[in-house]
Amino acid sequence: AFPHPCSDASGFVAKNLRSGASPGLEPLIHVLLKHAPADALVADIGANLGSYTLWPAALGFRVLSVEVQPRRVAGLRVAAAANGWLDTKVIIRNLAIGSPTE
Repeated sequence: AFPHPCSDASGFVAKNLRSGASPGLEPLIHVLLKHAPADALVADIGANLGSYTLWPAALGFRVLSVEVQPRRVAGLRVAAAANGWLDTKVIIRNLAIGSPTE
């Protein structure tokens, strides 16, 4: 396991959350990927168009991508296949994740 970069309450994300500002995901993801083991499995839950699926895959990580919208899943499959990653580096699932009572 690698340390969470935001475990310190005085950290970048914590400061921005307290101020009401959105910290943006790119700096956080950059730090996480920089410190992740080479064999890490990255999960992109609510993948949408797959920006946060394709980026780690391009860096060599395996990625589990979950998206509920069938059209977006189809587009993500095309992008992953075009890069030769479909079902090798990138596993795509068309499903929703949530509480069974919702």
